[in-house]
Amino acid sequence: MSLVEEKKAKEQHKGKKRKEGKNIHTAGPAREAGNRLMSRERLPLIGSSRTTERSTHQRPPEGGNRKRARPSLNAVFQDRMAPWEGSSHSDSFFTSIPPPPPAPPPPPAPPPPISSTDPPPPPPQPIRDTQPESGKSAPVKRKILPPRWPPKPPRLPPLRQATFSCLDKMGDHSLHSLYDTTGPYQALAVDEAQLDVLGQQREKQCRSVWQKLKAELRCSGPRVKSCFLSGVPLLSWLPHYPFKENAFGDLISGISVGIMHLPQGMANAILANVPPVFGLYSSFYPILIYFIFGTSKHISVGTFSILAIMVGIVINDMEFADDRAERNENDAEMDRVILAAQLTILCGLIQILLCVLRCGGVCRWLSRPLVSGYTTAAAVHVTVHQLPLLMGISTHTHRGFLAMAWTFMDVLYHVTGASPGTLVVSSVSMAILAGGKILNSRLKGRLPMPIPWELLLVILAIVLSEQLDLPGRYGVQTVGTIPTGLSAPALPTLSLSKELLLPSLALAVVGFGLNASLGTMYALKHGYRFHSNQELLALGVCNAVGGLFQCFAVSCSMSRSMVQESTGGKTQVSALVSALLILAVLLKFGPLFEKLPKAVLAVIVLVNLQGIFAQIKDVPKLWATDRLDLLVWSVSLLSALLLNLDVGLGAAVVFSLFTVVFRTQRPRFAVLGVIPGSDCYRDVRVYMKVKQVPGVTVFSCSNPLYFANTDLYFRSLREAVKTGLKENPTVSPPGQQGAVSQHCVILELSGVCFMDSTSIIVLRTVVEEFEARQISLFLAACPDYLFSQMKDHDLVPDCLARCCFFPSVHHAVQHWQQIQTWTR
Repeated sequence: MSLVEEKKAKEQHKGKKRKEGKNIHTAGPAREAGNRLMSRERLPLIGSSRTTERSTHQRPPEGGNRKRARPSLNAVFQDRMAPWEGSSHSDSFFTSIPPPPPAPPPPPAPPPPISSTDPPPPPPQPIRDTQPESGKSAPVKRKILPPRWPPKPPRLPPLRQATFSCLDKMGDHSLHSLYDTTGPYQALAVDEAQLDVLGQQREKQCRSVWQKLKAELRCSGPRVKSCFLSGVPLLSWLPHYPFKENAFGDLISGISVGIMHLPQGMANAILANVPPVFGLYSSFYPILIYFIFGTSKHISVGTFSILAIMVGIVINDMEFADDRAERNENDAEMDRVILAAQLTILCGLIQILLCVLRCGGVCRWLSRPLVSGYTTAAAVHVTVHQLPLLMGISTHTHRGFLAMAWTFMDVLYHVTGASPGTLVVSSVSMAILAGGKILNSRLKGRLPMPIPWELLLVILAIVLSEQLDLPGRYGVQTVGTIPTGLSAPALPTLSLSKELLLPSLALAVVGFGLNASLGTMYALKHGYRFHSNQELLALGVCNAVGGLFQCFAVSCSMSRSMVQESTGGKTQVSALVSALLILAVLLKFGPLFEKLPKAVLAVIVLVNLQGIFAQIKDVPKLWATDRLDLLVWSVSLLSALLLNLDVGLGAAVVFSLFTVVFRTQRPRFAVLGVIPGSDCYRDVRVYMKVKQVPGVTVFSCSNPLYFANTDLYFRSLREAVKTGLKENPTVSPPGQQGAVSQHCVILELSGVCFMDSTSIIVLRTVVEEFEARQISLFLAACPDYLFSQMKDHDLVPDCLARCCFFPSVHHAVQHWQQIQTWTR
């Protein structure tokens, strides 16, 4: 083989090996779990193959044809581990900048001319790499130069730069300690000013009254549609009514509740001192209106004994313009109906006004002990007023102070004239209805629906009254004439609106309070929302429109609501079924109830009050848990019994609010210490192992600060500081006493929801006093609203800097300890 052929063969062999090495090495590194790591399977291939690629970090050859050097494994990693292919690796891969591309090598110099006298050149030899005698390739060290333009760290926003500069001044703590969860003492002691920077506190946007009013009155198409649908909820849920799932349950529930409406409506009409047929009207019109505007799916709106007795008392107390002795019974009844209609319309208008003013939370003023005591007193009123009907006697009407007591004395005085027939009817009816209620409670889980004992008793009483002629032979009082058809709407004259304003306000508040408490309970139980303002609107429209049809004030009933839920009622469609049943009675079956004895209706009212009288069982529980609530219960009961229901409600609310002042005027103070091994601070008088931090007095308060308790609070604070200076001094090295403040006071304000101007002025005086005595004062866990109050009164930053506020007691203690360390 000639030299030329041998040279060509070696060059082909060399190019083939170089091509194989290049194909093997061109694969990129593997990426696992977000990190750029080289696959282990490719490491031997990279280390054993040749590559013609040159790292971007290597300078190009300066001249001549230099021999290509094989890169080492480290160079390959440096090349392949760059953030982007071909760019340099730096600390921040977000700012890595690739170096400029290498310059092309210069062309080789031409060979010199060959003369005839010169010896012939030696034959060309193939280019060989320098290899040791063992045949293994020697590693070639490769010099990696740094990038020409070193990358800069990322530029932070000005706010974050201020944050880190603030944190850099805090000694040996770093930013990473903010996220360190290795122990309770590893947290960074930051104050509220630093937290505002870290959390990037939003600027408070203050709108004027005109801007708020403009936003509320803004009118647009979607807003009008939303307001209309929220004001009339029927249009929202009725098109999506699940007929197959809820129709049967609503039908059964509506029939069951409608049967209860009939006797209860007539009985409550007697309590309201109006003819029984107006009780049926009050059980029909308001139900239809609530079906359109109401939001609760389980309460039964209609006549209620508490409101009925309140209406009856107001009617009895009012003086008519004409002399009662000169008028017949029909005129007196119509006057009472007109007066009840006026009272109901005023009650509805007040409820609508409260809805417009967004006063759906007005029922929150009625605490549970207040409502319990008040309704118990109302039940006593109802019982006393039903006694004449149970005995068949007549009594005088009493008004004013102790009216119920005088009525009861009158009943006892005329008890000897009780009708034997009425007493027998009352006793038998009481036994049947009470026994039936007990049977229903014991068979509650076995019966598909409660047995309607009220309806069965009414049917039995009508049959026996007709067959035995109870009114004629035994003198039993009956319901009387019940006209068929519906009453025509009529607007009564509001001539007595001034006299009826206070009673109508009491009716509005009590009626909505009962509705809200019961509706909220069922809403939480079944997982839907109870709209308090919409319920105010619904009740207001029920009473205002119902008053036009000679109805009296309505609300929800506990007994009917329980039956509606237990019989499978799911939506307001059950109220529509009940209204249709009452409509059928008013149009066709009204005269059948004319022979019904009034004693039976009185028994129905009394037996349905058993749930209200059961509230007396709460007295022992209140005695054991909260005697101040027991006092509220007792005052509500006595005020309603002695001052009647309207004035008694106002007195009970005033006394209930007075108890709130009484609770807060003597706040609970505590000096806190740290539990060893934790960052929790507790009362040193309650916990045995709690120790105070040396030189620190942590004073906690759990009540708002205002004029009634300001003196007591700051007097207790001064006493605690005085005791802390003596018993809990700062441990300082010798020779450094007096150099800095030797005591720290931390006010824990998490339980202080507000401070009035009096308490803030006194706090300013205390701050100046502590500053004169070289006592440091920090405020921990201060609510944002309380800080705004201090800022509005120029307490911050005139007397207290923003850095004196800390998110917790532990942060304040750490800050104090850091100050002590730095000053030493």
